Amino acid sequence: MKKILFTMALAFSMLTSANADYFDYFTVEKSDGLKTSYVSVNLVITFSGSKMIVEHDGASTSYDLNTLSKMYFGYNDVTAIQNHTDETTDGRCEVFDLQGRRVATEMRISDAQQQLPKGVYIMKKGEKSVKITVK
Repeated sequence: MKKILFTMALAFSMLTSANADYFDYFTVEKSDGLKTSYVSVNLVITFSGSKMIVEHDGASTSYDLNTLSKMYFGYNDVTAIQNHTDETTDGRCEVFDLQGRRVATEMRISDAQQQLPKGVYIMKKGEKSVKITVK
């Protein structure tokens, strides 16, 4: 009886210590370089045939495994995104919503602030990414 209780206590302590060491983010990187990160809380990942389905907070995104270059878990893995300045966004940029979906290409900040619905967006030009808020 003591062996059973000891084994159960040991298994329980291993499970709780494993849960305490969870990853903060899950990141998917596509072959075109587009990265999408998900907070690991309430995250469900399933595979069906050649597709990976990521479900997070009621939203579902499907990825064709052939288009992915890598996927990984990490701690505080989201890249730093600055507020926009004229030097980082002069010219035209790609615009993404917070779910990582491209909503516009070749758009200036002034156009984005007039044409996009209210919300927060990420504008990317080359290796620089900036956050804009449309009010």
